Amino acid sequence: MPTFQLTLAHDVSVYGTVEVEAENYAAAIEAARADLDGPMQLWDGITDTDWSTSCRFRVVDIYTIDDEGMGQVPLMRNITLTEPDESTPLSAEQVLASVTAARITT
Repeated sequence: MPTFQLTLAHDVSVYGTVEVEAENYAAAIEAARADLDGPMQLWDGITDTDWSTSCRFRVVDIYTIDDEGMGQVPLMRNITLTEPDESTPLSAEQVLASVTAARITT
């Protein structure tokens, strides 16, 4: 029986509180935005994960595993398993339609 390696993903909310010295609230917000392009000193400490917000379950990519245990070129990528921004599973038919569409375009 073939073996497949799947990279799975889902989105969760992550929270944290930081202090920013700034002239006004707009400058404080800009400091948070600008930190995304820089050293990410503000964002690196944001680690309080709210697992109850888990959504957008998906298969990022899927590989076959050969006899030596090595993955091959991905068979397909980005197969959504749930409703957008939710954790409600799609039906087997909806997922199969995505898999079929991905195989046709691969």
